[in-house]
Amino acid sequence: MIAKFIQYEKQVRGLSARTCQEYEKELRAFATWAKVKGLRWSTITKQDVDKHTAMMMEAGLMPTSIKKRVAAIRAIFTYFVNEGLMKINPARFCSTPKVSEKLPEKADVAEIDSYLGSEATTDNEKEMHLAIAILLETGVRCSELLNIAVEDIDKANNMIRVQGKGNKERIVFYGRRTAYELGKHLNVTNGKLFPFWNDSILRWEMIKQVSPFSPHCHPHKLRHTFACTMLNRGMDVKTLSVLMGHSTVQTTEIYAKMNASEIGARYNQFKF
Repeated sequence: MIAKFIQYEKQVRGLSARTCQEYEKELRAFATWAKVKGLRWSTITKQDVDKHTAMMMEAGLMPTSIKKRVAAIRAIFTYFVNEGLMKINPARFCSTPKVSEKLPEKADVAEIDSYLGSEATTDNEKEMHLAIAILLETGVRCSELLNIAVEDIDKANNMIRVQGKGNKERIVFYGRRTAYELGKHLNVTNGKLFPFWNDSILRWEMIKQVSPFSPHCHPHKLRHTFACTMLNRGMDVKTLSVLMGHSTVQTTEIYAKMNASEIGARYNQFKF
């Protein structure tokens, strides 16, 4: 049952391999627990899922880990209902522990600009300059960056077509940093923009090259930086949500909270 569900998530819903691996890991753990309790998928109730959640809490699992497990359980039962294998989703209204909200960390734009102003001599350095500029000015995810093809870039309108989660396409826009790096370093005329990079290589090169200018720099940190910068400059959350490829505006609202936090900190500097 789990294997069919994972295949469906990959082929029909277009979820990434990493997400499917996480789903499978969590569902295997739940299936093992259910087997020990003498339960089958068709007989599991809301009370059973709640008992499993309570067991995880008693075992000391982190709230984020528990939420992931319950989300995977809820997803597979939704699949069963949609396929006509069950009438109701027993995990639909199951509660999970509250996760304390940690505001995302962002980079100092001045530090990033200092890096981009440094001389790039090797191919790796040139590619990293371009990657950093795109990440900072578009807010794309790491996977989206690595999937960009040269033909996806519209230099005349400063636009890039990216392939987001669930194979959903969207258009993002870039500014002067990216335009400069594209004009300076782009030697290929077709195919992938970063043909020799994968997720691990990008992160390692970023640590090696960018950290002396901006400590602990990573792709998602630059995504946070993009979001916070746009909000600070007056962009509405709905527009930002579209640019970032979020499925719901609620996902984007974490950045609005971060913006409010920064405003409070600035107020405290000047309060009387």
